[in-house]
Amino acid sequence: MNALEANAKFTVYAVREGKQSAAVTVTVSPKASDVVQAPSVTEISEAEDTITGTGQAGTTVEVSTTEDFRAILGSALVDNLGRFSVEIGQQKANTQLYLRAKLNDKYSDVIETTVTSTTTEIDINDQPLTEKTTSITGFAPVGSSVRITDSDKKVLGVDVADEGNEGNGFTIALNRALKAGEQITVTSTLNDTVLSKSYTVQKSIANIVLDKNESGNSPAGISGTGQPGATLTVDKNTADGPERLDAVIIGDDGKFNIRFAEKQDVGTELVLNSELNEVPSEELSAEVLPFDHATINAESNVQVVFGTVTKKGNSNEPIDEVQLLNGTTLIGIATPNSDGTFAIAVPDNALTTDTLTVKTISYDGYSESTLSGGIKLSPADVYSAVVGDTTVTGYAVDPSATLDMYVIGSDGKTLGKQVGVGSSTTTGNFTINVTGGVLAATNYAVVVNGDVNNFVKLTVVAQKNLSAVADSSAKTLKGTAPSGTQVVVQSLSDLDLTRTMIATDNAFSFLLSGTPKKGDKYLVSYISADGTIEHEICTAI
Repeated sequence: MNALEANAKFTVYAVREGKQSAAVTVTVSPKASDVVQAPSVTEISEAEDTITGTGQAGTTVEVSTTEDFRAILGSALVDNLGRFSVEIGQQKANTQLYLRAKLNDKYSDVIETTVTSTTTEIDINDQPLTEKTTSITGFAPVGSSVRITDSDKKVLGVDVADEGNEGNGFTIALNRALKAGEQITVTSTLNDTVLSKSYTVQKSIANIVLDKNESGNSPAGISGTGQPGATLTVDKNTADGPERLDAVIIGDDGKFNIRFAEKQDVGTELVLNSELNEVPSEELSAEVLPFDHATINAESNVQVVFGTVTKKGNSNEPIDEVQLLNGTTLIGIATPNSDGTFAIAVPDNALTTDTLTVKTISYDGYSESTLSGGIKLSPADVYSAVVGDTTVTGYAVDPSATLDMYVIGSDGKTLGKQVGVGSSTTTGNFTINVTGGVLAATNYAVVVNGDVNNFVKLTVVAQKNLSAVADSSAKTLKGTAPSGTQVVVQSLSDLDLTRTMIATDNAFSFLLSGTPKKGDKYLVSYISADGTIEHEICTAI
């Protein structure tokens, strides 16, 4: 008889006197050496990446996530001491694992094990809770059922803790608004394990609001309102992470005003937070804005732009300088006087446009003139005309232009002209002979290119009103003017030389720089409080 194969099945029955007994099924038992023992396994958690256990020496243990072993995670040989260790990578809690042993194409029975969770407690991330809380996230044993209830045992929301839930374990949207002072309970249930924790809902604090005026958000600082008594922190985002700029206690009136120790660049990202009794406000993000800190009034006279800057809003910072720009090109800088007045000389070669911009610079930020198109320079300006004079002198703003200048009298007749002003002189200065001399009248005008709509009013002054005296040896220019009058002096020999001051005690005095010479001419402009402007030419003696 041939050897029977292990596990082969046979049917056996007996026949006696033609009668058959009941059939019996017989299975051929394998030899002891043919039986593959199933392995035993040690418990594995979600934090481990290797599964260990014991088994039949010489067998290979396979680990799979499917019972049909189509998703094998790894395998290892059982050593002579009956031990094995299979690297399978970290698996999520509650993952079902299947193991079997293999020897000579024969397999043991399949055993199962479940990946356990390392989370053995429950808590929430959103602390403290306030009446503004609308959803709650937290952690609990993975796979547990989590519910939130109020003091009346009414359910406010449920979820199942899951590692895929953004790492929070659970996220529960509340089905009603919370009330300050009430108590809620978070409970998780997994098999026979129940975890529970209670929390008290706290009253929220006021959020941070920046002022909408000029100093609410500027390079110099921020101001606004928040929860009285709360600690306010201000950080700025940098490439190396947040940098603390300041931390203050919000006043009893709910207001704060922070001045930065160092000026911050426009566009810097700020992050503001406040907290009172461990209850935070909502985080506020803001970018540093430019600060429109001053009102600018400016006008031009020949090659001088002058005017006044007045601080506005809550600005406590001085105005460091006034800049004059031709388009985007900086062509002049002046430091304003204590009363905000300033004067800037315009160099010849900068006058490539008839539109200039005045900008003020300070620690707070900057302001630009809000005049239409910036500062409009007249196409020409007249220095002065004195009764009895037979000439009118003036200046064409753009020396590169070709202008025909006319002096028009009260009857509309042309009393004098000069053709080609600018092309015939590199400075743009002009002198026009006036037929019959200048009369004591105020309706004279200098017309440009014969266009009566393009003219400059001719201010006629009597010789007796001239007050300025320039002394070349003493290097001074002195004169009289009503107190409060702004006096601007410009050298016609050196157009970059400009001085300005306010007359006091009905007088003014300038110290002339450089090396003044006898015969040098200076344009003296008087600007009264009502805006009236008068000019005169002063010749050094």
